[in-house]
Amino acid sequence: MVHVPQFDEWPKWVREVVLIPNAVLLVILNLWWPKNDKGWRRFGFSFAYLIVFLLVMYFAFGMKWK
Repeated sequence: MVHVPQFDEWPKWVREVVLIPNAVLLVILNLWWPKNDKGWRRFGFSFAYLIVFLLVMYFAFGMKWK
């Protein structure tokens, strides 16, 4: 069986390297509003990526929102 370290056990720099780019993407999505179908598709893919990322971090690594 594979031991997966919990999010709280990761060194601080690893947590920052993982979370900061995704936080930047979230801010960009909040500022950017698509104007055509191609833009909506990109927006949807980016939003779906963030949802999957957060679900993996929550269920696989035990990240808790405080």
